[in-house]
Amino acid sequence: MREFLRRCPACGRRFTVRLQSKKLVDTEEHTERITHDIVILARGGRDSRVIPAGATFEDVPIEVEKFDVTFECKSCHHKWTESVTKVEKG
Repeated sequence: MREFLRRCPACGRRFTVRLQSKKLVDTEEHTERITHDIVILARGGRDSRVIPAGATFEDVPIEVEKFDVTFECKSCHHKWTESVTKVEKG
């Protein structure tokens, strides 16, 4: 079992938390539109400046996974479950 550097909510001890299980609850896939600004660098001696020239759009796939993670304390054997969300942008 993997051990985690966290605190037990029952006894408060650190470094005694052990991962018991990790269960996938839900998976979602969707896209997110990202805007990229296009600029032109105008150089004119001391007066260099950036001129906005437009924008482009890109649809990025996003995968959201939701897990129920169960932990156990090695000291007092208290068990608890936490919901964890993992987001990956492709």
